[in-house]
Amino acid sequence: MNEPARRTTRRAVRVICLALVMSLCTLLCIPACAGNVHEATIFYFDGDIETGRSLDLEQGYQLRVRDVEDGGATIGISDGGKEIANPDISKKSSYIYEKEIDGVNYDIMKISLMGTDTGSNTASVIVEQYIDPDRSFDYPLISDVSVNIGEGDLEPLKEGYELGVASIADNNAVLTLYRGDVTVKQEKLYENDHDKGRFVYMKKIEGEYHTILIAELDRVLGDAKGGTVYLRGLSQFKDPEYVRTTEETAESAHGNESSSSPPGNGNDNDKWNVRLAESTTFRYLLSGCVFAAIFALIISVIKTGQKRR
Repeated sequence: MNEPARRTTRRAVRVICLALVMSLCTLLCIPACAGNVHEATIFYFDGDIETGRSLDLEQGYQLRVRDVEDGGATIGISDGGKEIANPDISKKSSYIYEKEIDGVNYDIMKISLMGTDTGSNTASVIVEQYIDPDRSFDYPLISDVSVNIGEGDLEPLKEGYELGVASIADNNAVLTLYRGDVTVKQEKLYENDHDKGRFVYMKKIEGEYHTILIAELDRVLGDAKGGTVYLRGLSQFKDPEYVRTTEETAESAHGNESSSSPPGNGNDNDKWNVRLAESTTFRYLLSGCVFAAIFALIISVIKTGQKRR
């Protein structure tokens, strides 16, 4: 083999080794980066809970304030009626309950203790719950999207809801949630304040809290003609009262026929696609396919170059 051919071969080997290392790094990093923090928010609560009272969350989880002191509170976390954590949380601090699934640590919920009142035995808490990938979940009507709404405009949502921007001033905006002609909630959001930059609408139905809408303020752009509000992480969940009313109407119209959709419809397919995309195994397989495609492309380029010589 002559010297030019040897140099070409050595260069090709170096390129292949570099491609293998880069592909391996991609293969290892993609699954870890994709699931190391938390999934989408499915429940949000900001309010007071009395000692001994329970807060029912999604996916079978439950939270109970066990003891309240001036410096903090003891809060129990249950799963299907079985207590799985009992943290002591100081005022103005947070506790994160996490769960390891297929070698990945997922944050399941974050509990922030904002204050306590020993006189009334209540704790002021903020609870943010995320999807537990290890169990089934009825995915939202709208899932974690970004939208921009102009001042005075309305963004149509599901189940008759609309979200509008009533006014914009400086770095804040007043958002209004409508259902038909009825205003169900209005709140002022601040661009540079994380605690006051989230719009959450919840309903208490038969003693249980249900999250209907969550949205976070990303930024506000104002000008002489008005302005635009940019929102991120907007998710809308089924309204139990709306679902109940719809089912009752369907049953009245069709007698005793079931109003539920048959299996295999479009919504079921959408849920299956979402679960597939969140699967760690699927991410590894996808990364492996990318690695194989890159390797095959490099080999093809090298063979083409050798034939030309």
